[in-house]
Amino acid sequence: MSDLRLGSPATVAKDSTVDQLLRLEGVRVTYGGLVAVQGVDLSVGSGECVVVLGPNGAGKTSLMGTIAGTVKPAAGDVYFRGRSLRKRRTEQRVAGGITLVPEGRRLFKDLTVVENLTLARAAGRTTDFRARTDQVLETFPVLRARAGHKARLLSGGEQQMLAIARALLTEPELLILDEPSIGLAPKVVHEVYQRLSAVRSQGITLLIVEQNISALDIASEVHVLRNGRVVASGPPEQFRDADVVAEAYLGTD
Repeated sequence: MSDLRLGSPATVAKDSTVDQLLRLEGVRVTYGGLVAVQGVDLSVGSGECVVVLGPNGAGKTSLMGTIAGTVKPAAGDVYFRGRSLRKRRTEQRVAGGITLVPEGRRLFKDLTVVENLTLARAAGRTTDFRARTDQVLETFPVLRARAGHKARLLSGGEQQMLAIARALLTEPELLILDEPSIGLAPKVVHEVYQRLSAVRSQGITLLIVEQNISALDIASEVHVLRNGRVVASGPPEQFRDADVVAEAYLGTD
């Protein structure tokens, strides 16, 4: 078993040459008397792919919603390029370079692929939407082939790729993905992560929350979230040991 420290947040040394894009400080999220996120500190460097692993109920979606602006934290703050996002609405965060691909994809099922993509125009920062669309379709060629198909007729994997492609049309600096593998067969998960690897190679920073360890294939850094707290952190190699993952997921506090 790895000597990774479990049961308390671990600090991962950042390469000093990597610009810090996102920083969370003491983020706490509550719903009534329920504490979903308990004082999380986390940072993402420009160009990185940071993966947050955790079981259902760990607080992953609440944490990502706090960054995207759909969840208001009870305490703590989120900084993007060194500036607090506390007073920034969701649409302002999108315009500033942060885009979330939510769990469940949230496509317009009776609109075509092209029509779903076009909806990103209003939120996008690009001055040449057509050129940007062509670039995105090069990354997701299956969508070009399905351009005139309604979203509800696509396979689960194709729908996930459409959700990611639509998000990319907002030209994000930081792309957040909430459970992109959910409901997909292993072969399809592999294909989705191949496409995400191509997205990362374009210089887009990724923050992915997952239960599926396939995310490790493109990760530069991994954090495990359990009961709303970061309980383990390290490079992806340390989490390929099933015992390490099991202890991080199930270990006692």
